[in-house]
Amino acid sequence: MPANRPAKLVTITTAPTGDSDSLILSPRRLIIQCWGTDEDAVGELAETVFGHMRKAPYVTGNGIRKVTIVGTPARFDAPNDPAVRFQMTVDVLLRALP
Repeated sequence: MPANRPAKLVTITTAPTGDSDSLILSPRRLIIQCWGTDEDAVGELAETVFGHMRKAPYVTGNGIRKVTIVGTPARFDAPNDPAVRFQMTVDVLLRALP
């Protein structure tokens, strides 16, 4: 997280999912959070990111082979943070080697 959070921010946290012995493909779970100060603007940003994630397997060269939407964008409130946040959970299958 940057020290001075910009007006709009998208963060992605990733973790491996399942046991994969594949040297080629790597499953990952992405926790994607969209941050801002205006609920409508952040919600729109989250829907834009959601749309891009759904189209990701069809984009040449990005390494994403499969996308499974686990949790669609929803408001996420942190007790000690006044920022407006929407969060979604996405499982992806990434090509591990070029």
